[in-house]
Amino acid sequence: MNADVKAQWHQEGARMIIDYCTMLAGRIGINLKNIYWTDNLTETLNKHLLTIEAESGEVKLLFAPHDIATFPAKADYSEKTQRKLQKALFGFRT
Repeated sequence: MNADVKAQWHQEGARMIIDYCTMLAGRIGINLKNIYWTDNLTETLNKHLLTIEAESGEVKLLFAPHDIATFPAKADYSEKTQRKLQKALFGFRT
């Protein structure tokens, strides 16, 4: 698979994860202030940081590039990512 296709899948997955957070926050009554990605924290870590800011606080989640690129196309990876996001967003309610 060429690098352009991988990059496109990664960008699409990153956007869909943000859309999922926005949708879930609306369903559970959380007011989000901002959601954004910080890419490649360190070259050795090769992870991407998703920061979710809400009125009641902030949470930072690490994602592997593969988890982002396969969201929501591969069910097993998507379920893991969705659970991670749900846990984080429901944590704002406590």
